[in-house]
Amino acid sequence: MALPFVPFARGASEEGVRASFARLSKANVAARDDMLVALAVNSTRIFPGSDWGARIPKEIRMKSSFYDQILAEGALEAKRATVTRWVRARVGPRNAAPLTASLRDADDARLDRVTELLESKKDDDALLAALRKLLPARSRARRS
Repeated sequence: MALPFVPFARGASEEGVRASFARLSKANVAARDDMLVALAVNSTRIFPGSDWGARIPKEIRMKSSFYDQILAEGALEAKRATVTRWVRARVGPRNAAPLTASLRDADDARLDRVTELLESKKDDDALLAALRKLLPARSRARRS
């Protein structure tokens, strides 16, 4: 079933997307829940004026592993943003720049460790040294 990709089709319309939601909602396939979430995500990109996610019943959203993944990624990005702001506030923007570059790819465990340092190190110089050890500067790719 290609219904999650209807919004990208030539001549796609909001009415066509609504019809795809209705058809997919009635489908009896194992991946239906994830396909509904994918359709909502894709529809939002093409037709941002409508709340496509609201068309999916909560019980279906809660069963979707794709929806869970979207939520987890959003939570991780929010955590990165919060930790990045906190690092900048504690060590200043100049000292924070190489550290925050490393935070862009940090996983949840590393963000937790940075948070622990931010909470436990009262001396900003000691904090900066610990953060530099935990978040080594990213090497720049050589230009050819």
